[in-house]
Amino acid sequence: DAHVKLEVKQGRVFVTALKGGGRVTLGDSSLFPGVAYAVKEGATIGLGEDGSEVTVEQVDGGAGTAGIDMMSKMMQMQFEATLNPEIKKALE
Repeated sequence: DAHVKLEVKQGRVFVTALKGGGRVTLGDSSLFPGVAYAVKEGATIGLGEDGSEVTVEQVDGGAGTAGIDMMSKMMQMQFEATLNPEIKKALE
């Protein structure tokens, strides 16, 4: 029986647990059937109770999640650069 549906949309991989397909995990989190989850490169998808798993790798040079991860990093850097010095010290 099929456990998951894998799709690529706009260069990103999504996994959807299928109803009746058994337990499916993304990293340490259990997935709800019928909900599409974005999968980061290098993430592990667990299938069933026997410990079967697959690891997602981007091999075609597509965008994957690298662009999204870079955008998040840039936003974090901008946020940190504009922090009030008092707040910045409190967060350290």
